Amino acid sequence: ASFCGCSDLSKVNGNRCVSEYQLVPKNVTMNYILRGEKEEVNFIVYKKLSDYLSEIPRYINSDENPTLLDFKLRMIDEKQQRELLLPLVIQIENITKNKEEQARIAISLVQNIPFENSNKTFNMGNIVLEYQRYPYEVLYDMEGICSEKAELLVFLFREIGYGSAFLYYPAENHEAVGIKCPKEKANAEEYCFIETTGPSILTDDKTEYFTTTRQLNSAPRVMIHSEGLPLGEE
Repeated sequence: ASFCGCSDLSKVNGNRCVSEYQLVPKNVTMNYILRGEKEEVNFIVYKKLSDYLSEIPRYINSDENPTLLDFKLRMIDEKQQRELLLPLVIQIENITKNKEEQARIAISLVQNIPFENSNKTFNMGNIVLEYQRYPYEVLYDMEGICSEKAELLVFLFREIGYGSAFLYYPAENHEAVGIKCPKEKANAEEYCFIETTGPSILTDDKTEYFTTTRQLNSAPRVMIHSEGLPLGEE
């Protein structure tokens, strides 16, 4: 901190930048596979930030009709969350300097987080809706559904430097991630398909997802999130 300084969301404590939300820590272990070898990342998460995020209303007050992408950007762009997720990005970047390998580590980390619904709900007027976790909550709980895990992976792609998009399949009510890639390999526009619910091969959009034998048969709605590197180009 004495050399680099701290952001306006944290304070200098000794030679470290510390957020007010870094209270009640716990360690989570995330598995990933790189070059055929199983490895792991140990990461400290904090209950105070998870609790703070859980109390943020899941609706948007606006005179205009917000889009699905508006809701997703709101979940990804939360500033306090980014402050405490960036150390995970740094850990990934410290494993290898190869950008494509960083992307593949991020993919494998998210795919290996167990698929599970939070079973929480919230009320919006007289309507009861399913609770949607922030990316940081997915890490804290070490579980998430397709849309929650997709938001975590898109966040990691953005910070690593890759172009990405959300791939939403209305007919199946399923969500995946697209990473920018050469058009000859792309599944949708200029994006290669990534399933987040469990380990699967990049571009394989016919794999089974969830814990059933469901497959994707419709065309996705592509919601571009960030510009950046295409896979295969540093």
